[in-house]
Amino acid sequence: MPASPIRKLAPLADAAKQRGVHVYHLNIGQPDLPTPRAALDAIRNVDRTVLEYSPSQGYRSYREKLVGYYKKYDINLTADDIIITTGGSETVLFAFLSCLNPGDEIIVPEPAYANYMAFAISAGAVIRTVTTTIEEGFSLPKVEKFEELINERTKAILICNPQIHGPAAGQRFRRARGGVYGRRGQRHPGPHPPAGRAYGHGLARQQRRPSGQ
Repeated sequence: MPASPIRKLAPLADAAKQRGVHVYHLNIGQPDLPTPRAALDAIRNVDRTVLEYSPSQGYRSYREKLVGYYKKYDINLTADDIIITTGGSETVLFAFLSCLNPGDEIIVPEPAYANYMAFAISAGAVIRTVTTTIEEGFSLPKVEKFEELINERTKAILICNPQIHGPAAGQRFRRARGGVYGRRGQRHPGPHPPAGRAYGHGLARQQRRPSGQ
């Protein structure tokens, strides 16, 4: 399992700060928006004496609320289709372990979250990268760039948003996803690639695996 590059850089950043160097952190996406007052008040006013473990799939009342949230995006789910995870990394890891077999390949636009590599190794899969450029605003590459990497072992294309930036990012994401999915489906039928919106949700759809796999 490769060590996280973020963990390797953190001690170097701390040492630089001690020398008086100003460090611009581009590694961890810490929220910079005020936490909603309702959430802070709920924490301050907890009237329970025991905070027990929650159900492993998440509280049903919360999952039922999420059904309504996804419906706004024309995604029809039931509470039983939803699992609550501890952060987005756990979601990606679960998706990899559920949808991939050893030797399968995943295409990921880079720069990307470094721990995707470790998650892929956990599933026995291989990450293949397609590079985005600063000249193009780090927008999704053209469909042809993805097609160059697709082969019989390709099982997923991981697209994490807001890795895609700019006011037209969502539209670029939809066009590119539709193009890649459509052409990929014609040439290499298989499960749909997972897509995620960081700090929002992760989605993964999979065809049923043959028995024994």
